[in-house]
Amino acid sequence: MPQEDDLEGHLAPTHGTRTWTDADLAMVTGTSSGDPTWLRLRAALNRARGVRTT
Repeated sequence: MPQEDDLEGHLAPTHGTRTWTDADLAMVTGTSSGDPTWLRLRAALNRARGVRTT
């Protein structure tokens, strides 16, 4: 990665099975106890904001 690039643009959130896009993370509301903390926190924040999944 070139030194002047933004690191965030090169990272892909994953939990070992799936890679999460920004759109996926914006809509996640349910997790299980085996999911990583970062994903459970994101889901909790989405639920608190009232995000609804279809």
